[in-house]
Amino acid sequence: MDKFNFIIDGNHITNEEDLHNFILEKIDSIDYVVEDDLRGKKKKKPDCKPPGPSPVCLKLMFPYKLEVMRGCKQMIFGILVDKHGHPIKHPIIEFELSDYSLGNLSFSPAISFGDGCFCTTFVGERVGRGFIKMCCRGTDLDRIVPVEVKENHCC
Repeated sequence: MDKFNFIIDGNHITNEEDLHNFILEKIDSIDYVVEDDLRGKKKKKPDCKPPGPSPVCLKLMFPYKLEVMRGCKQMIFGILVDKHGHPIKHPIIEFELSDYSLGNLSFSPAISFGDGCFCTTFVGERVGRGFIKMCCRGTDLDRIVPVEVKENHCC
């Protein structure tokens, strides 16, 4: 995955560093940041149970709902943080599509960077509706992203 060759919003992306810089610039340009409620504020009782999944939240995710035209590509990116607001280093974020006839995910698990940023792309192949389930190994992240692939009337 060291070599890329695509254009997003007029930026030519040729490697992971270019992609990471593009995501950081895109995040800086977004006017709003949606924060989930921080969970896991209860004090733990001292017992010998193994620790459960780490509580995390999405500091930002774009978009929160996928609406793409058939045959078009949509990038999904965001930042994952722990309950203290610190970025999760190299999260292993997995995406699962409810109906694979709707389209495909380019990177699953998603490409992740050391500062909590992650990204993947979705290509809509058939008109319809469904969802993408998003989770992260070792955490309590369980997010459903609605997907709608619409007919492309441009052709």
